[in-house]
Amino acid sequence: MKIPLTLLGIFAFVILAFGSPHAWKFKTGKTFEGEFISSAASSVTVKKDGKYFVLNISDLATNELPYLAGLQRQEDLQRAYFNSVVQSIRVLDHPDDFGKCQIQTKTGIIKVRLFGLPKSIAEYYENVKKLQAEIDTQTAYAERLRLVAKRAEANVPDVPTTIFSGGYYSDFYAFRTAEIDRRRTLAKNLAVDADSAEGSLKKLQAKLAELKSGLIEATTINAYPTGQNYYELPCWQVKP
Repeated sequence: MKIPLTLLGIFAFVILAFGSPHAWKFKTGKTFEGEFISSAASSVTVKKDGKYFVLNISDLATNELPYLAGLQRQEDLQRAYFNSVVQSIRVLDHPDDFGKCQIQTKTGIIKVRLFGLPKSIAEYYENVKKLQAEIDTQTAYAERLRLVAKRAEANVPDVPTTIFSGGYYSDFYAFRTAEIDRRRTLAKNLAVDADSAEGSLKKLQAKLAELKSGLIEATTINAYPTGQNYYELPCWQVKP
C-alpha cells in the first residue's frame, strides 16, 4: 500500500546517503521504485519524483527484508553518528530567510546556515527588536518633553515685588501676575507629561530586561554540523 506524505523540514543537506532508487517488491508481485529515506517499526518512507511515500513493511515481499535490514543498519549508524556530533548551541541573532546566523558552539562563535530552526527563536529575536524600537521611540519622546518642560520652567518670569495701587502700574501688576501664573501652570503640566513619558519608558525597559533574562533558555538548542557548505558557510541541522 502506498500512502502519499507531506513531509516538512526535509533538507538537502545530509551526512550519509542511501544510494539510488530501489524497485520495492510487494507480495502482490507489483513493484514501486523509490529511494529509501527512513524507516519506522512497521513502515518505510521512500522518495519518488520529489514526493514522499510510506510503504507498509507487511506488504513487502519476503526477499526485500534483508535489503531493508541493511538499510536500517545504515540508518542506525547514521543516527549514532548524529548523536555523537550533536551539541548544545546558542543562536546569537535573527536568522535570515536562508538560515544565515551566528551561533555559539563549544569551540566558539561561528557564522553558519542553520536548518530546521524552531519558529520560537525567530519570534524571540523579533520581539526583542520590536520592543527595542518602541523603547527608542519612547526615549526620544520623553527627552523631547523634558527639554520642552525645562524651557517652559526657565520662561517663567520673576514675581513682581512691588504692589502699586491704582492706575497703569496696578493694571500692569495684575497682568504680570496672571502671565506668571499661566507660564508656571504650563511648565508644571509639561513636567507632569515628561514624568509620565519617562514612567512609560521605564516600564518598556523593564519588559525588555525581563525578556532578555530568558535569552539563554530561549535561544539554546541542540544541533549538529552536516559536513556540507552552502555559499561558503558551514551547514548545521537542528536536531528534531
